[in-house]
Amino acid sequence: MARPMRAWPTLSILRSMWIRCWRNSASSRRRRTSGARPGRLRDNMVDDHYKLIFTGAVAPNTSTALVGDDLAARFNLTRVMIDRLFSGGDVVLKNGVDYATASKLKRAFENAGAICRIESNRAPKNITDLPATPQVAKQVMAKVADPETRVEDLQKVLAADQQLTAKILRIANSSFYGGHRSVSNLSDAIVRLGFKTIKNLVIASAVKSLSGKSGFVQDLLWQHSIGCAIAAQTIARKVNYRQLEEAFLVGLMHDIGKVVFHLQAPDVMLAVTQQLYNEPHWDRDEIERERFGVGHAEVGRQVAEKWHFPETIEEAIAWHHQPRHASREPVLAQITQLADAICHKLEIGPIRKPDLDLAGLASAGDLQLGAQDLDELAARIGTTYETEKSAFLL
Repeated sequence: MARPMRAWPTLSILRSMWIRCWRNSASSRRRRTSGARPGRLRDNMVDDHYKLIFTGAVAPNTSTALVGDDLAARFNLTRVMIDRLFSGGDVVLKNGVDYATASKLKRAFENAGAICRIESNRAPKNITDLPATPQVAKQVMAKVADPETRVEDLQKVLAADQQLTAKILRIANSSFYGGHRSVSNLSDAIVRLGFKTIKNLVIASAVKSLSGKSGFVQDLLWQHSIGCAIAAQTIARKVNYRQLEEAFLVGLMHDIGKVVFHLQAPDVMLAVTQQLYNEPHWDRDEIERERFGVGHAEVGRQVAEKWHFPETIEEAIAWHHQPRHASREPVLAQITQLADAICHKLEIGPIRKPDLDLAGLASAGDLQLGAQDLDELAARIGTTYETEKSAFLL
């Protein structure tokens, strides 16, 4: 359970920061209202309804002690104030400020290594009704987890859903799973694919059904999910990561939080998706927090927890944008970040970044992949996606 947020009397504590930031906030507001590029998502960022929150986390390659000393030196904070900052959980540093001021305060803290975020006091806080695990997926997950399960046992569960059976047969005969001989019955498909792959395909079908009928947002999100699943498994093979099915599953599920956003606020999600589709340079995390009060990665983590996924998968979903924060299985988070980025570069899904420098990603370096490796991976993933997407688009 998340700790409640604690408000902190920061005006006196952060006075030195506030004075520096306030001088620039008025001119920043004037620039945003007069000369800024038009766009619905940021029009109301000049209002004084934002808060800055210190998460309690510090940047990689530093420590709480070093960051605390830096903050104390930069902002003339006492040891008591520093202890309050690092007492655990979220701390509201400043409330009721405009976006420009909150951003300046955030940069000031993060220059010292303290990780902060900005939230809107007007953001909807109803992103709590998380979808339950679909019934067939729950039954299949239970069967796969049971070491006594036989092919016939799994077949009985799947055979009750004729549409799902047809999808599994189609994928079993795809070249992605090396089908040199056609299979025509469910038991042979289960043997060819294996229990873990069957589980992943059932989850994929459940997520697709959860997304609802075809539409601009649904189609882009689903294309990206399938592309990222294929990419994650391809990268896993390249770096000799043995848990190939786990990589596929995280790639498939990494953006499930966006599906939840769409289910609960479809009009808002449509506006966000259209904006990022046309202007991919904008910071999606900041826009999501401003509109929904939370980022999609955190919502995705909560869905993974509710669906009783392994902690390594839950963690990789939570940190797929910041894989160095992952501690249980950092390689899985790194693979997911790189798969996500390659799909952006290949323009698979709602965010299109054809000029993205993959070699500049932390995950590429951590996985020891050079520019040539990345080019080859991107080409292979693009070809595989185009060849196999009709089978996987369920």
